[in-house]
Amino acid sequence: MVAVLTTALAWWAASFLAHLVLWKARLPRRHTRALLWIFGAGLAAGLLSLAAAPSLYAGAGIPVPATPVGRLHAALLFASLTLAYVTTYSAVEVDSPSLVMTKMIAGAGPAGLSRGELDAALTDEVLVAPRVRDLVRDRLAALEGGRYRATRKGLRVAALFRFYRRVLGVSEPGG
Repeated sequence: MVAVLTTALAWWAASFLAHLVLWKARLPRRHTRALLWIFGAGLAAGLLSLAAAPSLYAGAGIPVPATPVGRLHAALLFASLTLAYVTTYSAVEVDSPSLVMTKMIAGAGPAGLSRGELDAALTDEVLVAPRVRDLVRDRLAALEGGRYRATRKGLRVAALFRFYRRVLGVSEPGG
């Protein structure tokens, strides 16, 4: 079990380091896609290096899974860590409305922030526009003739979320 954990963490740490280096060199236009490519390449490189040169791991003091099932478990753990990171990365990328409000209230100090000040600061430009720009950037929506329309990819993602909400028994927003 330790070998599965250390192997997956080594692959993930190497992928994360590559992500940081690439982000410093040039920030990609489509962050989520780039992260999936980087971490996917990290998984492929990890699996290939484990098959081709397991002595690299021994030299670094990293125990490796001895069986194919152990390697599969390491790959699944790596994939789980990656998907969790990609999901939470969006919270770092653009502040959530709750985070924006919390930062504003905390920034007001002991005097606090009046409801009017909060309402005046929380405009669509602050809360909505960044998310709409992200949808267009990630090609989930397109601006055509002054109107936003879901792309094929956007419709697939929306269907996935509708299915997920239905499975969880969560009602549709506004429904």
